[in-house]
Amino acid sequence: MNAPKKAKMTNEYYISGYDEDTGEQIIFSRVGSWNRNAFDARRHDRKTNCPTGFSLEKSAIYLQESPDFFCSDEDLTNKLLGILPDGEILKMKETVADDNLLHNKLEDETKGTKIIHLVRNPFDMALSNYFYHSQDPTPEIWVHADNPCQNHYADGETLAYHVMPTLTMEIDGAPATKITRYQLESVTSMCRSIFRSSPEMSNLTFYEHLMTLNKWDGLRLATAQMIVASSKANNHLAGGDVLRMANNLIRFKRLRSPSTDSIPKEKREKLLLLTMSMDEYIQDTKDFVIDFHEFIFGRGNVTVSREQIVKAAEERALNAEKVKVRDKQHVTSGKHDDKYELKARLRQDPILGPILNETELLVHEALRSSKQFLSSEFEMQ
Repeated sequence: MNAPKKAKMTNEYYISGYDEDTGEQIIFSRVGSWNRNAFDARRHDRKTNCPTGFSLEKSAIYLQESPDFFCSDEDLTNKLLGILPDGEILKMKETVADDNLLHNKLEDETKGTKIIHLVRNPFDMALSNYFYHSQDPTPEIWVHADNPCQNHYADGETLAYHVMPTLTMEIDGAPATKITRYQLESVTSMCRSIFRSSPEMSNLTFYEHLMTLNKWDGLRLATAQMIVASSKANNHLAGGDVLRMANNLIRFKRLRSPSTDSIPKEKREKLLLLTMSMDEYIQDTKDFVIDFHEFIFGRGNVTVSREQIVKAAEERALNAEKVKVRDKQHVTSGKHDDKYELKARLRQDPILGPILNETELLVHEALRSSKQFLSSEFEMQ
């Protein structure tokens, strides 16, 4: 009787999908985990402006938060499809003697990539971020060392510098957003007017500001950090994720748009995108997990049946409820009586409101498009 095939788990970060004994691929490999990214978050290569360490291999699942997708449409598409640059292909031909191995490494160009982009309503992001990090004690230590107004990367450029070309570009004949550079500069100025702005607060940490300021000023400071901070001040653990989300929503839309001349149709059709809301995961875990798996495997999959997917979704929903009870510290919804008032003030704020509103429109549009995509896909199956 043959021994069961066993994939090799190298560590929490990487799980090989290849059988230890035969070298045959039996499952998807996994790169990254919920605790460690597949490649560097909130960082990019100075030459290409693609995320640092961004490289994909076939038949693998990648988990990644907050990537800096600032590179060209062509470079980003090739990276997402696992297509090697001409220079790397030439180098590989010189170093790989086995023709079959070389063929297998290069055949990625004939495959496609499925992307699940997890997003959240920017107003809910801002409130959750503030409530979470202003707890006593705080769950994360980086808030003790952060400068929330530090908006420059190591190369001297600001986060705004990198995202503005995307936020102002035209897609299908219309501007992507109404966000202006002046608005982003105003957020930075507001941040600096709050952080260490008086003698008695000159030595306080970011966390001490959140604990000392009134709720509205604390929320404004924390939200400014989520919009304009490059994350350099806290070793790229947090900051600027509202702008990154807006940037990446637009970039993904552009990669799928027929009006993007720099991406050939045959490449564009190999990129399948599903945008999903973390708010929907919190509200209806079961349906979220079902849509997640059916996008990956498709309906009518002979290997992964509908029944298996539903069972997995029910188990996930049950576990999620247990986690909410056990780990109340990170689940901030439903704890604050004034969150609706604060959300309304954010929406009406002349500095933060326009940026959050424009990002909210991008989120809603992407979610609506993905729901239409799922409906049309399932109708054809």
